[in-house]
Amino acid sequence: MLSHTLISLLGLAATALSQTANINFYDTDDICRSGLFASCTNLPPNSCCALASNQLATCMDFATTTPGGIGTAFSSQGGNQCAVVLERLSSGVCVCPNGFPVISGGSWNTSASRRSMDDKPCETTIQPNAFGWTENESTWMVYNEDEATYTNVADAVANGTAKTDIGKFIREHGQQV
Repeated sequence: MLSHTLISLLGLAATALSQTANINFYDTDDICRSGLFASCTNLPPNSCCALASNQLATCMDFATTTPGGIGTAFSSQGGNQCAVVLERLSSGVCVCPNGFPVISGGSWNTSASRRSMDDKPCETTIQPNAFGWTENESTWMVYNEDEATYTNVADAVANGTAKTDIGKFIREHGQQV
């Protein structure tokens, strides 16, 4: 019996360790369907994906790699990009809290219920590791592993380049997913 319990616990631990999520931040109020977005891909549970301190998103979505999980959209406070809970959401859902850019970060947890979530701080904070462009139900991604292309997109975003121009660059140099 003890060996069966130990094997079951090891299986649960392996599943929990392998669960990740993608969190996407959109700066337009179109319910996460089109345009430019910043993304944290393969984000482990209870990690904060934080936008730069001078960036805010209007909408956020997240999707887990396995069933379950609850995401949280945050607003910043006192330099902490994941300080104030704005919304909780299920995997596959998009939130736009008020239609204005107020989201500064996001995280997720393996909890099965929004009611059972507690507001403990994130264990780690990371910056987005990808940019994406969605148009006509097709999506292209640029990941930070392609350092030159990723840096070009990040610089264009920081410099206020027209989003359609950034989207064209991502379509030309990114990967269609």
